[in-house]
Amino acid sequence: DGRKMSTSWGNVINIADSPTEQYGKILSAHDEYILEYFRLATNLEENEIENLRTQLTRGENPKIIKERLAFEIASRYHGKVKAEKARENFDALFSKHEIPGGIPEFRVGKKELPLLELVLAAGKLGNRRDGKIQFRVLVFNLIVRPGIIEHHRQISFRESVF
Repeated sequence: DGRKMSTSWGNVINIADSPTEQYGKILSAHDEYILEYFRLATNLEENEIENLRTQLTRGENPKIIKERLAFEIASRYHGKVKAEKARENFDALFSKHEIPGGIPEFRVGKKELPLLELVLAAGKLGNRRDGKIQFRVLVFNLIVRPGIIEHHRQISFRESVF
């Protein structure tokens, strides 16, 4: 996202992240950092990295190079089998727009239900008080921090989205 890597910005790629998380975070990184990440986080030789620089200079799609970077990093920390599974999951979800398996199904009786009420009813946030706190943190991390809603705007649970 162009900012310094930091947990407070939510753009850190941890070695403890799952292969799928690592893969997704790397593919969402700015193109300008690709080669530096290869140098810092992989075991590729400098001549291989220079070959990648040449490919980028000649117009290779940076996404293809980032996919290799994501695979290299995920396989370094999780093994090639798990890295390949992360690649397949990412491709299925974002390239083929498939719905991943294993997502629990939850049915509600109402056609319209505020998002907070839906999540609470599904039992994914614990009790109502703790759930509201967790939900606010989630909304902040997913919507406010990335700038979808300006930081100074107060988020109220009275808003229709909640």
